[in-house]
Amino acid sequence: MPTTNHLFKSDIQEMGYKLFLPNGYVGNKNEFFPLILFLHGIKRRGNDLSLLDGYGLMQIAEQDPGFNYIVITPQCPINTFWPENHLILVELVNRLIREYRVDQSRIYLTGFSMGGNGVWDLAAKTRGLFAAAVPIAGWYESNEAQNLTHIPIWVFHGEKDDVVPVSYSESMVNAIKRIDGDIKFTRYSDFDHSHNVMKETFTNPELYSWLEMNKKTD
Repeated sequence: MPTTNHLFKSDIQEMGYKLFLPNGYVGNKNEFFPLILFLHGIKRRGNDLSLLDGYGLMQIAEQDPGFNYIVITPQCPINTFWPENHLILVELVNRLIREYRVDQSRIYLTGFSMGGNGVWDLAAKTRGLFAAAVPIAGWYESNEAQNLTHIPIWVFHGEKDDVVPVSYSESMVNAIKRIDGDIKFTRYSDFDHSHNVMKETFTNPELYSWLEMNKKTD
């Protein structure tokens, strides 16, 4: 199915977003689908959804006829960062749950760069909504590790990243390991801070097998 553009209006603010529905969504009215919330990087902020065309997880979903996840890609308002928008992101996901056939045991969170920072932050501030989180080339405060033990996390980062150093992910991973959190870490030896990191991650079948292993049970 084609990706569609939408505008979400809440009591907090407005936020545009792109929505991808799997090819099988219309055909089977009784099937519920997993949902992935994807948070973009800093250069895609604003109120022009065309900046998100052919980008990140949405691009992978659109190119794969068998991609079986609902994908929502909101657009961060200009001059703000994802942590400032965490409340409207939760509202937006809850709206999708009400309006579409979302499997609430399989709602996942991922993002790149500034979006990776948003993943860490939203996972730390949210309980009971997301089944797993996948920050890519992101950063966060390691002293928040105690707020991230409730959710499985798989971190990805390029070792040649000169924009967001891989040490930022390392510090988070090590802090969570020290308190026995559920965390994995994949380092790409040949990648810098480029979209190749997203492509390599989002085309990896092992990622989706891991996501499917992590379902909410409560």
